Amino acid sequence: MSRSRFLKLALTAETLRKYAGSRSFVRGEDYHESGCVENLRQNGDRITAIVHGTEDYDVTLIAQADSLHYSCSCPVGDERAFCKHCVAVGMTWLDLDGEGGAETDDAIRSYLEGLGKGDLVEMLLEHAGLDSNLYQKLAIKVAAARDGADFEKVIDRAMKSRTFVDYYKMRNYARSATEIIDRIEAMLGEGSAERVVALSEHALKAAEHTLDECDDSDGFMSQVLGRLQDIHLEACAMCLPDPVSLAKHLFDWELRSDWDVFYGAANTYRDVLGDNGLAEYRRLAQLEWDKVPALKAGKKYDPDSNRLRVTAVMKGVARGIGDLEMLAEIHKRDLTLPDHYLEVAQVYAEMGRTDLAIDWASQGVEAFSERPDRRLGAFLADQYEHSGDEYRAMQVEWEQFGKELSSDGYTRLKVRAERLGQWELWRPRAIGAVRDQISKRLSANTSSYFRADSSELVSIYLGEGDAESAWREACEGGCSAHLMLQLAEAREKLHPLDAARIYKAYVETLVDRANNGAYEEAVSFVKRIRSLAPAEDFAPYLAGLGARHKAKRNFMKLLATLAPVAPDSQMEPIK
Repeated sequence: MSRSRFLKLALTAETLRKYAGSRSFVRGEDYHESGCVENLRQNGDRITAIVHGTEDYDVTLIAQADSLHYSCSCPVGDERAFCKHCVAVGMTWLDLDGEGGAETDDAIRSYLEGLGKGDLVEMLLEHAGLDSNLYQKLAIKVAAARDGADFEKVIDRAMKSRTFVDYYKMRNYARSATEIIDRIEAMLGEGSAERVVALSEHALKAAEHTLDECDDSDGFMSQVLGRLQDIHLEACAMCLPDPVSLAKHLFDWELRSDWDVFYGAANTYRDVLGDNGLAEYRRLAQLEWDKVPALKAGKKYDPDSNRLRVTAVMKGVARGIGDLEMLAEIHKRDLTLPDHYLEVAQVYAEMGRTDLAIDWASQGVEAFSERPDRRLGAFLADQYEHSGDEYRAMQVEWEQFGKELSSDGYTRLKVRAERLGQWELWRPRAIGAVRDQISKRLSANTSSYFRADSSELVSIYLGEGDAESAWREACEGGCSAHLMLQLAEAREKLHPLDAARIYKAYVETLVDRANNGAYEEAVSFVKRIRSLAPAEDFAPYLAGLGARHKAKRNFMKLLATLAPVAPDSQMEPIK
């Protein structure tokens, strides 16, 4: 079979080497020559295959015009890099049939259609014995064909891990779980809602068991749990189980689950539970809630898991029955963090009780005046503004700004003042407050490790587009390296030598880090210096740079691409 036009253009050995780099290319060739590539398929300009490595990895190569798109399920592929497995698949494709062809889906389909039924069955069984994923798919279909008999066992085989599932195996686990979930969901359309309730719960238990024994860093299990709970809710809405019994069942599960299964069920299932079910849920929750002691400001925050669960259950009940007063009282049971005052205030704001929202937010600001919470202060200012009290809104914002005196706080003050048409009044006060703080820090600073500087003012002026004022502050009081680079970029056009001087200092910092990534970044800044400095000044600078760092071979190789550097030159860069 001849190559497709795009594949012929895009997939060559040279292309593979270019995409992968020399090291990965050589390792990919080894994989190809060792026969690690299987199930190679071509469909138009798309090639898929499985590569046997530490695990079995799925590889896809797609040709578009003269470019090559790719993916691999290995860790390197997850970072969107062209890995050795992609190389192996490409090289295998190039070698097939002496023309670079792989059998297409149409060719395979045509062949299979010519086989007898018995031959197909034997072929499928043989392959299922070698492919656990295919075997699992067939087992699911067989169990479904038996009207769901033994389906629980199929669920356990696919979802209930008996050994630790590491990061690299989670993708295959999630694939098997998805097959199960798809089949359970399909039963909803077959009039088996009650059966779906039971099966989804069985699958949820299996998934919870696996969560205790896996590395789910990519969050595959969150998706599994979410889908199963959605299916369970839909099934309950179709078959309408006894609401009181359902309430007891959901409550017990929510209270004991370490993985937030049926979290907030009283609210999520409120239409299914109805008045009777919600009343039972509230009764059960209240029995547990009565055991939870009240905690006031000044008490140590209690991260007790049972307390957190019972609190979550009560919040779900309050939302489920639509009782915002009850929800506010639940939040008041623990006032050990500024966030807790904010939650109470937010509920009152939701009720339209701006007076109580202001009162509780004010209490929180006062209770935690020594460690102010930005969100709480902003909420209080918003409520004053909402009530029409612009003076108090600005006073609160100013008080919050005064507690941190940062460029971020300055920006928040500016946004509110501009909205109220008062920025001309507040700006000089804000600049003065930041300047006073910097002066105090500069005069009091004696640390050899943490040098005080004018970074806040530099950042403020840069944010306002006043590069000249920012430069003046940086020259007088200094600033962070990050801000200095921003200043250099802002001064490139009108003051190129200032920018070049900053870049030269940063190049030295990068080279001292002594790693290839830093060397590459350093050379990129040397190129910028070349574009800014006069030609007669750049040559001695480059020579001096090479002389100082001639022992760093990798850096010198990169530097040699710019211009010849005399290794023994002692000429110094321009000051």
